[in-house]
Amino acid sequence: MFKIIEPHRQCYYKARLDLFVKLMRLQQRFFLSSREQSQATFILAEEEEGEVYGGAILYRKSPHDLHLQIKKTILTFCPYEEEIWECTLFLQSERLSYVRDRDFFMKVFYRNLLEKLIEVGREHGVYFLCLTLSPVESHRIRKASFWPWIVELTPQESLDNLFHGILSLQINEGSSRERTQKICPTNFSPQTRKGGL
Repeated sequence: MFKIIEPHRQCYYKARLDLFVKLMRLQQRFFLSSREQSQATFILAEEEEGEVYGGAILYRKSPHDLHLQIKKTILTFCPYEEEIWECTLFLQSERLSYVRDRDFFMKVFYRNLLEKLIEVGREHGVYFLCLTLSPVESHRIRKASFWPWIVELTPQESLDNLFHGILSLQINEGSSRERTQKICPTNFSPQTRKGGL
């Protein structure tokens, strides 16, 4: 079961969120400042008893703080964006040892997590996410399900040995030109730019 926890509701789930962040630090080498964490949206995968075994953290970040190749892509298509949404996620490895059909479980987990990411994106008017993942997570996602990547940078291609990518939250919609416009809607157009400056 997935639960979306927006920043204003974090106080009601403090123990679970603290556990989730600790698991992220251990399994993903992932660190957020206390400010970023307090403004983050969490998607927790948990048992009925409230035991957290995976999920995602979505938080805002300056495009200038992204991996160089991802930053170049974002600034090419969205030069005026001051903040974008970044995300990292994980599925606790120990959880997989209790599952009979591991492949089926991972397919369901990553499919449902993608649906929740799309739901959060829809609620916030976000059309794409920048993801940073461990090599294990990127391999599991690739093996278990199809995710609509716009850009992918494998751990072998990045200097930090992590996967970096841009994930579209617009599924099965229009041509690539329409998709690009939805990824970064701005009021900028070449016609208005020529007349000014």
